[in-house]
Amino acid sequence: MKKLFIIIGLIFVILNFSGCYDYTELKDYTIVMGIGFDKGEKYRYRVSAELGGISGNSDEVRESQTSVVIHSEANSIPQAIANLTDTTGGELYFKSCEIAVIGNELCRDGCDDIIEYLLQSTDFQMKLSLAVANGKASEIFAVKPTVDNVISIELLKSIKTAKQELSSSRIISPYQAFNLSARNELVPLPLLTVKDGKPVTVNAGGLTLLKDGKTAKKLSTEDSVCLNFIDNEIERAIIECGNSGCEITRCSVEKENDVILISATALPLDESLSIDTAENEIKKRVERTLSTLHSLGLNENTRVQVCLKKADK
Repeated sequence: MKKLFIIIGLIFVILNFSGCYDYTELKDYTIVMGIGFDKGEKYRYRVSAELGGISGNSDEVRESQTSVVIHSEANSIPQAIANLTDTTGGELYFKSCEIAVIGNELCRDGCDDIIEYLLQSTDFQMKLSLAVANGKASEIFAVKPTVDNVISIELLKSIKTAKQELSSSRIISPYQAFNLSARNELVPLPLLTVKDGKPVTVNAGGLTLLKDGKTAKKLSTEDSVCLNFIDNEIERAIIECGNSGCEITRCSVEKENDVILISATALPLDESLSIDTAENEIKKRVERTLSTLHSLGLNENTRVQVCLKKADK
């Protein structure tokens, strides 16, 4: 019996020791809110990270009452991130990171390696959202937040608003991007653009289409809505028709052979706008977007039919 208690005690000690080995409390981490990737000036990659400033030995991080953005360069992404850790003087916690922004130049040259890294790394969460900067990612993170103290939170809110209220954007994770690319399909990523003004803001309207990991085409807000029509990603959209427009809801898309049938409920925002005019305008815009897809080598020639039903006010 005595030997049994000794054995149980040893097992308990071993299990607790192995569970606590290399353990780091959350308070010993610096929280990463968002991350950006650009082509480096001296090395291959430049990584920008917005930190929540929970801890770390760096005076810059410790004394910041909001967030702070730090940068590093290296010839590999893991090394660039390791350099970030050296900057903070403490461990980095990436599980709270909800957005990764890839610079325009990197996307133009090819960003498959970045997407694969984010997908394979156990440091990042699966629901991480991807976006493309219409310029440099570091410029996006340099914009001062207008509402929240963290620009990464505002970027994600802006993308979600563009998707839910305008249907001009998408929420795409590294996993989704990888699967689309593996099926030789276009990868539509939200396009972020810095807008000058007082204050400077970031606009999330539009999409960047990736093909084979590289930028194939940038779509305007209107063309992005039309692409979402085709892919049946419409939740609610405001379509401009001349000097007026209409609000689209309850949209459905059927694809049969070479015909794309778009059926939706529409509410003209101006009494002078007829449903027929809106139908023709949407049809022309969708056909223009299809023409863009054809030029990229995807989708065969198709015809478009648009059927709008006037919504009750």
